[in-house]
Amino acid sequence: MLPYDSFTKIQTKISVRICFTEEECRSTTGVGSGSGTIIKHKDEKTYVLTAAHVCDTSDQEEFWKQRGGVVTTSSIVIDFGGARYPVIKNVHIESEYDLCVIEVMGKFGKEAPIGAIPPRIGDKVFNISAPQGDSAPGMAAVLEGRYSGLFNFPSDSRNKSAYTIPAIGGSSGSGVFNAKGQLIGIIHSVRRNFHHLSYGPTHDELMHFLRAFSKALVDYN
Repeated sequence: MLPYDSFTKIQTKISVRICFTEEECRSTTGVGSGSGTIIKHKDEKTYVLTAAHVCDTSDQEEFWKQRGGVVTTSSIVIDFGGARYPVIKNVHIESEYDLCVIEVMGKFGKEAPIGAIPPRIGDKVFNISAPQGDSAPGMAAVLEGRYSGLFNFPSDSRNKSAYTIPAIGGSSGSGVFNAKGQLIGIIHSVRRNFHHLSYGPTHDELMHFLRAFSKALVDYN
């Protein structure tokens, strides 16, 4: 019942060129990845939900620009079957929730069903992701755990949904589903020294964000 065809991997390439003198320049390229879930199709375009820190590279761009670098970025989305599609732009982003929706050229995959009922403590939940970027045509990591309630870090007063779902770099933005295969959350962070406890926006925050995205999509079009 899990919506495998809604899974995507998001791959971003950042290229930096720095010139120390007119004759001496150096270039470097880095590639990062995250995960996402297809939530909407419209006009031969696909809209993918992920974490804000996956789709927003402005911090890294500013870091290099302050050091005199010329920065170029490009992102692609890779679907469950391994096909690649270019990212057009970020349609809606709310950094306080660490949520983002990106617009992708082409219609592919299936829209994930949305779970309007919040999880209860102890409910079994499932995650489809590309931890450390590991995915392949017809393959994505399918993980499971339990919804463990709300938690906030001492440095942050905002509540977060806690899951006993293993996560690591590359899991960011991946969907969390209930036993009916309905999207009820995403993963945006994990304990550095205990990867079996991961966190994401609350169900209320996700529902609020999706409603705001629907409005933004109407205004955008």
